[in-house]
Amino acid sequence: MGKIKVIKGIALLLLYVGLVIQPFTFAFGADTDTTGKTVPKKIIILYNSIGMGHISASKAIEASIKEKDPTAVVIQKNILDFFNPQSLVKLNEKLFWYIVKNHPDTFDKMFRNKMERGRNVTDLAAMSTSYNIDAVRNWLNLEGPSSVIATHYGAAEVLSVLRAQGLLKTTNISWLHTDYFTGYFPRIANAMDRAFVGSTSVRDSFVKSGADESKVIATGIPINPAVFSPIDREAYLKSINLDPNIRTVVIATGGEGIGDYPKIVKSIVDSYKEPIQIVAVCAKNVANAEALNKLAPSLGGNVTLKVFSGLIPNQDLLNYIKSADVYVTKSGGLSPTEAFAIGKPTILLDIYGGHERDNANRFENDRLAVINRDQSVIGEQVNMLLADKELQKEMAKEQLAFRNSFNINEISDYALKPKDLSGVAGDANFYLGVEGGTRAEGTKEALAKLDRQSPADVEVILSYPASYRGKHFDGPGSNPFGHIGVRVGDKVYTANHVAKPEHDKDLMYTTSMDDYLYGIERPTSNAEHTSSFGQAYGRDIVSLRVAGLSKEQLAAMQREAELINQEYRDGKTTWIAKTDNCVNFGFRILNAGGFAPPRLAERFAKKIAFPLDMFDSYVKYVQSDLNLKSEIVSYTQVAGSQNMYRTARFPLSFYQLKRSLKNLFFSKNNDEVENRVTKRIAFYSGNKKAQLEDSLIDHQSFTSEEKANQPIEAQAISKIESDLEKSWESLKAQELTSDKLRSEMAAGMATLSDAAKSAVIAGNVAKLAEGAEKVRANQLVAKLQQIDNAQRLHQELYDLAAVAELDYFMKEILVTVEDYQLKMVRGRKDAQATKLSNMYADLKEEYQIYKKYRSQYGQAKDGPTRTRSSRAMFLLGKTYFDSVAGKKPNETDILESGLWIRMKKSAKHYGALVRTFIRVLPSFGKTIFYMIAKPNTAPGVAPTTEGINKMLKKFGDELGIKVDVQGRENLPTPKALGTDKVITLVTPTHRDATLDAVVMSNLGLGKALLVMAPDQFLPKKLADKMDAVDSIIGVGRGSNLPINKIIEQLSNKKSDTIVIYPEGSTNAGLEESRPVRTKFSEGLIRALLEQGYKVNIVPVTYEGTGRFGHEISNGNLFTWQDKGLKLKAVVNPVIDDTTVRTMFNNFGSQAVSRMIRGDWFATFGSSSKTVNGLVRPQEATSRLQAYGIPVRSLPAVKKVSPSANMCLSFYGGK
Repeated sequence: MGKIKVIKGIALLLLYVGLVIQPFTFAFGADTDTTGKTVPKKIIILYNSIGMGHISASKAIEASIKEKDPTAVVIQKNILDFFNPQSLVKLNEKLFWYIVKNHPDTFDKMFRNKMERGRNVTDLAAMSTSYNIDAVRNWLNLEGPSSVIATHYGAAEVLSVLRAQGLLKTTNISWLHTDYFTGYFPRIANAMDRAFVGSTSVRDSFVKSGADESKVIATGIPINPAVFSPIDREAYLKSINLDPNIRTVVIATGGEGIGDYPKIVKSIVDSYKEPIQIVAVCAKNVANAEALNKLAPSLGGNVTLKVFSGLIPNQDLLNYIKSADVYVTKSGGLSPTEAFAIGKPTILLDIYGGHERDNANRFENDRLAVINRDQSVIGEQVNMLLADKELQKEMAKEQLAFRNSFNINEISDYALKPKDLSGVAGDANFYLGVEGGTRAEGTKEALAKLDRQSPADVEVILSYPASYRGKHFDGPGSNPFGHIGVRVGDKVYTANHVAKPEHDKDLMYTTSMDDYLYGIERPTSNAEHTSSFGQAYGRDIVSLRVAGLSKEQLAAMQREAELINQEYRDGKTTWIAKTDNCVNFGFRILNAGGFAPPRLAERFAKKIAFPLDMFDSYVKYVQSDLNLKSEIVSYTQVAGSQNMYRTARFPLSFYQLKRSLKNLFFSKNNDEVENRVTKRIAFYSGNKKAQLEDSLIDHQSFTSEEKANQPIEAQAISKIESDLEKSWESLKAQELTSDKLRSEMAAGMATLSDAAKSAVIAGNVAKLAEGAEKVRANQLVAKLQQIDNAQRLHQELYDLAAVAELDYFMKEILVTVEDYQLKMVRGRKDAQATKLSNMYADLKEEYQIYKKYRSQYGQAKDGPTRTRSSRAMFLLGKTYFDSVAGKKPNETDILESGLWIRMKKSAKHYGALVRTFIRVLPSFGKTIFYMIAKPNTAPGVAPTTEGINKMLKKFGDELGIKVDVQGRENLPTPKALGTDKVITLVTPTHRDATLDAVVMSNLGLGKALLVMAPDQFLPKKLADKMDAVDSIIGVGRGSNLPINKIIEQLSNKKSDTIVIYPEGSTNAGLEESRPVRTKFSEGLIRALLEQGYKVNIVPVTYEGTGRFGHEISNGNLFTWQDKGLKLKAVVNPVIDDTTVRTMFNNFGSQAVSRMIRGDWFATFGSSSKTVNGLVRPQEATSRLQAYGIPVRSLPAVKKVSPSANMCLSFYGGK
């Protein structure tokens, strides 16, 4: 018997050596069996025949493997061969393309839902699949491959399920991601031995989402090697009867020929007026080919159109692309990869949504292509791309880097590499998760990373039920309700239900989070593994992480935990399932720190407390408290754990029967709480290392780096504000103001002869004869230039501060809302969640509009589109958090704006509101009558304009608005223009449409020409009527006609005064005074001077009309209705015609605008809340927080001393 045992032992040892040790060779080439016979390596490539990218990549991988090892056996297998049921494969493919082509929105929604499901499901192996897992397993067992590569995510998911079932342990399984989006695919990567992705940016995204960085490799998507072979473009184009000297556009959008080719071609032809050649490869889309052939004769002689119907040889397509000046294709995986590898200016169509939309977004962010989202305007993009050499250069640079990252060898090398069995063999895995056995790895690091990314003061930890078979009800003693633990600071408190006072000193066992989840050593005599410690070896866990509690609260909680233990030691308390269980003790600890939902204590005193009910109560509690930051995370059961316990599905509660029954009988569906998980510490079969996964990467408008940069940006805008104040104080100290310019002008001109004055005014001082007078003239011009340069620098800094500050707050509002939305609303299905989600979507849309138009600040097109989007974001942010707090929109301060809110808020009741309308109605009626009946009147007569002023003044009076006009003596008295051709332009600030209009009506300028935007407050037909009135100059109507009309009315002697209301649009929300438009300085002033008019300008500053968002600047919206709102108009001294001409001719048209703006800034001055009218960042932050948008506080800014000696060298000295 002894000999037999020895022989058996030797045989087992040899078998172990043959099966385990032998595969550790890393040389390529055939393996050998136990007899020494050469056995070729067998590699299986699982692809999907829907989409050419999967097939093309599979062929390229096979070619690379064969090149390295000609003896290798490579089997290409279509995963659709395992589709279940097989009879529906063709129908499924047709249905897929039908939905994609005809209902792209539905397809996009289906894609988003699948991605969300993949992010949220606790166990990736639980994802539903259309493939027959048993059939795949049996086929793989029959083939016995050494390596399996999936080129489609569906095949990769099947492999991950088989691996989770304990199979394929000795087989390399890898996956090539043949698209460029992220989705939940980092989780698939974690389930593989290797994951290969198309670019470094995709790899970065995977790793940020929680993929194991050692597994994910950026190799590029393998493509036809012919892509890299150059051609003779000129010769090739001539060979297909095209002219190499004419721009060529190639349109090829995959085998299905997606897109509206006729629309694309017409758009290109309409936009590009030079000769052009278009090659359209329609593939299977016969309708596109037929439509283009019909269209061709009407395109004109400068257009050459070549149409190809049906599939063409791949080499021909590659030659067309290589010969193109611009390539138009779809945003799939293969087509863009080929385009970028070739290095062509590329436009990608975003038509179907889904994965292709996400691909397109990545390509756009990586600056690899231009994305078209509206085929009717693609011609403009083609035209732009052909003309913009810098864009072509940048695109080529990024495409070259993209191409240089290709490394198919990584894929083929890994396929030929024997499986590393160091993590499979031995006893370590046999004892994983067993008390006293092997501990999971990387848990401390994962928890520390979670703490860095999502700091929390407290956690409410809900553990799932656990049993021998993973069932809710699994015999006597089973607990289907789960368990509650609480973490306070760095300590976890968990009620030990088996504690005995004679052996265990604590009832509330105190431990670290790492040991609570992953401990393997018994901490006390009586403690149950997977309950008091090592929870994650036997169950899943979700946890509510909460930040924002004070140190005092946390200390009170910890004292309460110790008090419970002291009571236990004194025999005053113990574990009683119905009255003193884990929930009662956990709640008691949190409640001691003042952290408790209302009425929960009374509820638990009357009823049995279940873990799920406590968890839900705290979730609802924190989501309505904006002072707390919270999110739900998951700690999944350690895959491969050998613990005797297995997790059941979600905890049950007798008080939530419907939900409990759903989780009991439909266990594959996620609970709502699971759908709200933002981060997850997860494990995958064959790997005992913890991975921190982030479910929100694809949802976020900003990367974690961008969010981390917000404090840096906050410091930057604070620094700019400080510089702006220094600049302003320096201007005053060195007397470089508009007032000083006036005095210097007057004093300098007084020393000059008429001839020298004329030379200064005309900008011709250089032509004066040499002498003392020329020296004085040059000194005057130099002084004026010094002041103008100082004003220019200051105003540029002001504009930089305004834009930077607004950028910061737009981003901060979106970050704040998004943080709450993704952590506390995502996954919910209640009515409030739907409402909040809609507002969040609107906010993101407005942010995109803001970003699109932000560069127009101070430019010709700087108008309502830009300013409306920023003000809308203030509004939406406020509305969102008011809804969170349960406030009705009409009860908030800044939700409504304009005429209606002002009248409603000022009226004591609706009767007063009606009276206000009635009292204003006669003035309004007269204005409309004159507008329609007397659009043209005699010089010096302007009944419509006077009617508007009277109506606005009456309106202001009814609202109790008091206007003080300071410097009225500087205003002209409008009358018919005289023969001297002297006119006065009145140029006020413009910050609030309604209040500015009320102030204007108090200036007494009713007979002036009034420049205004009638479309802003009147329907189009009435706006057209108003624009036809001789004394009304309509602006904002998309033409240069206003200047022509002013010149026409001046020639008719209509009036000698022009009131510019508005000079630009209202501010974007920070009460800033924006730059004077070039259409005013370069357009109107130049036209008036050229027509021989003498132009005087009177800048007017409106004080008190500024607003923050929709808020009046004093910090309270309508507190003035009882005591009357006091506004002020400061009329600055006139900038006379001599000064206007001198500044215009010597320093350019914008010098006049800078002088006007300098007067505005001087009136606003500087205060603790504003600089030249611009709200300081600290003040803006305080107001946002006071309104209820919980943005982060800015760092304190060092106060600037207003010393006259401060920064005397700021502008180079006096």
